[in-house]
Amino acid sequence: MLKAYRPVGNSIALRSSDFDGEGFTPFGFKLYQSGTAALSAAILTCIKLSNLPARVTEIIIPAYACPDLVSAILYAGAKPVLVDLQPNSPHLSISQIKKNITDNTVAVIAVNFLGIPEQVTQIRQVCNEHGLFLIIDSAQWFPKTADTRPWAGDFNIISFGRGKPVNILSGGAVLTTQADFFNALPDSTTDDISIIKGTLKLLKIILYNLAIQPYFYGFFARLPGLNIGDTRFKPLNRISTIDPQYRRLIKSNIRKYQHQNSCSWEIHNKLKTISSQILVDLLPDNATEENTVLLRYPILIKNRSIRDKFFRQTKDYGVSIFYPRPLNEISGLEGILDSQSFPRANEFSDHLVTLPTHEHVDEKLIDNILAVLKKELDRQP
Repeated sequence: MLKAYRPVGNSIALRSSDFDGEGFTPFGFKLYQSGTAALSAAILTCIKLSNLPARVTEIIIPAYACPDLVSAILYAGAKPVLVDLQPNSPHLSISQIKKNITDNTVAVIAVNFLGIPEQVTQIRQVCNEHGLFLIIDSAQWFPKTADTRPWAGDFNIISFGRGKPVNILSGGAVLTTQADFFNALPDSTTDDISIIKGTLKLLKIILYNLAIQPYFYGFFARLPGLNIGDTRFKPLNRISTIDPQYRRLIKSNIRKYQHQNSCSWEIHNKLKTISSQILVDLLPDNATEENTVLLRYPILIKNRSIRDKFFRQTKDYGVSIFYPRPLNEISGLEGILDSQSFPRANEFSDHLVTLPTHEHVDEKLIDNILAVLKKELDRQP
């Protein structure tokens, strides 16, 4: 098969216009050069408002998450505290959050995992009881409608990076409804702007739009040394504002995303026809067609060998294993994070696989993926 489908990421609309915060009402917002920088800005603000020295502060995060969470915390001078998950779920264990709170804990970061909201009500209650800030990491979700209820944190983080719902390859935002929180957010420096740099950025976007086409992506994915999709720890080294050229792409790409059809509910309905004791559909029971918009569609196959075999047969269809291990086992973080065991996060990483939901996914591709899945599950004794 010469062509291959990417696991995630939509093409970028090139229409340029002023961005006035469309889609962010009623939040105040500040834009930064990346989602990681935006998250670090929120953490710095939490530390500032806590009146604790940064070097002693602790931030609670899921043990299974993007390494960029660690990058943001370390840049702010705080300590990441990993917490295990609930069984067969991306959600933080509430009991483990409570167990890991100390006098130095400043905030809890709750992740909207691929569009599956965290248990914000329960986590908010814990934060209120202990005087902690709640940060919602919404890098993997953006509303299709005016319903912004999942942005229920003191600070809510958005990413416009590659592979995110609203994708312009660069940029991030902090959203908050609290004026004092907004005013405490750190200022950001502005990078130098030149015609040459602007032209190169435009060329980068054009090449990206070309490279994600299935035949081109199949070629690039097979080139040695590119390591497309690898999960790696990358330290954050600065906080600056979003480049004005990228800022002018936000409005058109929010509109593009909100008018794009989602195949998430179609995948959900087709998964119902597959009966297996080792298959877990991670879409919540209270999900509806209107609110089901997933960046990737996550399922668990509770047999690692079957999961791995299914992945090998369907990776050219855009199927992905996502983050391969818990955070403290990711390359580059072994000596930074505590080496304790997180059994539920380990089990989750061993069994998770994601199905593509981007704009190039059609019914035929979904049927091909699920045919392989059913075939492998049927072989299970």
